[in-house]
Amino acid sequence: MPKKLLRLSVLVLMFIVLFTAIGSAKTVVTHWIYPLGPTVEEEFAKLKDEFEAANPDINVQIELQPWGNRYPKLFAALASGQGPDCGLLTVDAMIKFADADMLLPLDDKLPKAYWDDIDPGILEQVTYQGRVYYAPFDKESSGLLYNTKIFAEAGLDSENPDFTWSGIDAICSKVKPLGYFGWGYNAASPTVNWSFWPFLHQAGGQRFNGAGTEVAFNSPAGVEALDYIVSLFDKGYVSKTWLTNDQATFFFEGKQAINMLHSSKSVVTLRQDNPDLANFIKVGPPPTHKVTAGFGAARSFVVFKQAEDPEAAAKWVEFISRSEVQRLLSTSVSGQVPASISAREGLFADDPPLRKYVDYAPYALDEALHEYGRDIMPFVVSAVQAAILHQRTPEQALNEAAAKANDVLLGK
Repeated sequence: MPKKLLRLSVLVLMFIVLFTAIGSAKTVVTHWIYPLGPTVEEEFAKLKDEFEAANPDINVQIELQPWGNRYPKLFAALASGQGPDCGLLTVDAMIKFADADMLLPLDDKLPKAYWDDIDPGILEQVTYQGRVYYAPFDKESSGLLYNTKIFAEAGLDSENPDFTWSGIDAICSKVKPLGYFGWGYNAASPTVNWSFWPFLHQAGGQRFNGAGTEVAFNSPAGVEALDYIVSLFDKGYVSKTWLTNDQATFFFEGKQAINMLHSSKSVVTLRQDNPDLANFIKVGPPPTHKVTAGFGAARSFVVFKQAEDPEAAAKWVEFISRSEVQRLLSTSVSGQVPASISAREGLFADDPPLRKYVDYAPYALDEALHEYGRDIMPFVVSAVQAAILHQRTPEQALNEAAAKANDVLLGK
């Protein structure tokens, strides 16, 4: 074969190989997941395989990320163009990510049947400026875990415990002489979603005023809530270890009668890690004062605008947001309450402790849908600690925190 013809044949072959490779290249969708439960990686691997079998032109890469400091890390990664295509966000992060133009609206990306099945309260929470940015898949619900063995030792009724503020105080007074802590309050946590906010709402208070222009946690209700918390520490019902260690485990060591508000994930984890203790643990409702209030964030899947192929990413999110997948993740991974109403039907019917979390979901206070919902929390944490240590009265501590928080809201 003449050299000229040979070179031409080689070039033609190269172009054929090149264009064949381009034509057969798979779209890659990267998804960051978090440790929602002990089997989260296993279940997402199965979902990935099922999705790719139905969509051979899309390759999904699942990357497990640590829970701590997740939002600053994610925001920084997206800002530098290194973040994932899809991920998980809770409500209080939505405004900042949306205002930074990082989120792809999903209201026209997922079918109407999906949106029609979402709990209306959750749907409202994931809507911002008229657009729906999140595809909700579950909602945390909270209850009080309590140790029936300690209750029996103290002569307390473990079938119908009184979890009003006065009832909790009475329980603590009975178990303290036996060498047990009665309660736990996580004063070292950087977030007050599971600690101060529920007490504030139980007392009839709110985090912000109606317009969202000022904080409202320093109201008389807030002072009453903090007074109560301080009294629990003063009476020795709560270990002061909770002032410095947000991972204290007295309850899970069998040394504390009532645990702090916990989601159903704690029950799932306890059964796996300490089945002997789990036999003595029951689930009760969130505390009651003027109202009953717990906490529970709505958790959702999102598509980030930087996704190389937004349509492929949205297709993956649609796949993992389906009602049947919500139910799967709830029963096999997290034990949380699905966002879809249909997925809740008969859920945990044969598991009364977890079923209670479905029943308690209406009492679960949502995250603050406010741009500065998380930014004000450090001021509240410091206020609670100062009051517990009697460096400030509850009123002084909350007023000082409110002044600092309002400066943040005003951009000072």
